[in-house]
Amino acid sequence: MNLREFYEASQGSYEATLGRIMKEERIIKYLRKFADSDSLKEIRDALDAKDYETAFRGAHNLKGLCLNLGLDKLQVVSSDLTESLRNGPTGDVEGLYEKVAIEYEQVLALIKQLED
Repeated sequence: MNLREFYEASQGSYEATLGRIMKEERIIKYLRKFADSDSLKEIRDALDAKDYETAFRGAHNLKGLCLNLGLDKLQVVSSDLTESLRNGPTGDVEGLYEKVAIEYEQVLALIKQLED
């Protein structure tokens, strides 16, 4: 799968990301670093510990990474989770986390299919 196909499959922003990062090779490098991160686990661990401030920071960081990498669908659900944690847990935090987890895993599966 090439990078353009990756962004089509993930419903992301190929052109905008290329405009920011400038080189496909660099985008692929950053996507692979993203795949190696523990972002989702950190959020899960914080939620399990009822450490909502850390969960908020984790969700906020994930949202920012997604914005920079043009991972639009994951950014939207990460943003929803971030906002539900901003002032302590409000709404269906677990349901929002599950949406993030599903989208996150889909993005990771697509990253694994990227060609060098």
